[in-house]
Amino acid sequence: MNILLLPGMDGTGIMFEPFIKLLPSSADVQIVKLIQEIDVSFEEQAKELVANIKKETIIIGESYSGLIAHEIGKIAPDSIKHIVFAASFLEQPSSLAKFGKLVPKAMLNYSLYPEFMVKEMLFGKYSSQYLMDLFHRAMSNVPLDLLEYRIKQISNLNPIESVSSIPSSYLQASDDRLVSGNAAKVFKKAYANIELKQLDGSHFVLQTNPSDSLREVLAIAA
Repeated sequence: MNILLLPGMDGTGIMFEPFIKLLPSSADVQIVKLIQEIDVSFEEQAKELVANIKKETIIIGESYSGLIAHEIGKIAPDSIKHIVFAASFLEQPSSLAKFGKLVPKAMLNYSLYPEFMVKEMLFGKYSSQYLMDLFHRAMSNVPLDLLEYRIKQISNLNPIESVSSIPSSYLQASDDRLVSGNAAKVFKKAYANIELKQLDGSHFVLQTNPSDSLREVLAIAA
């Protein structure tokens, strides 16, 4: 079982820890770190990662990286067994996303806000200090300039026009406060062979419900 894990907007891969801990030892897992530079497009990120893809790879694209997984699928479809989109999106993830380009950079510094508010937004009722500490680690070296650029990328997304035949799944979290439920509808239009899986959890579904997320991945691998 070959698994390629593409991280969310932090780009570090640190947030995958709860999911990784549950993977069987037989799994061949690659945790990708994104190019941590501004002005790098989704297509450029994808081209950089294609060399990491082995035959029959299951790609898991978390949140922001679902867009990179989508681009990899265009470049190397024959190497991909399945794409799992975890609480991801292909178009603007919410009605507020189009205003992302207007958000002052200073407001992206999550440490300015009370921790209980950040916990509630990211993890909801599934929150724990462990997950918050993991988030601190993931964000500790991510420049605000980079976050600002990636939010602008999201706010400028165009409607998806092509349809992919790559087998895929969408993991939709029951308590996602960052991505609208309409995101799943976009994936159903963009992927002819997709299954929608609804799981308990927050936007960070691989972290707040790693066991059910892994169950879905193991079913795909089987």
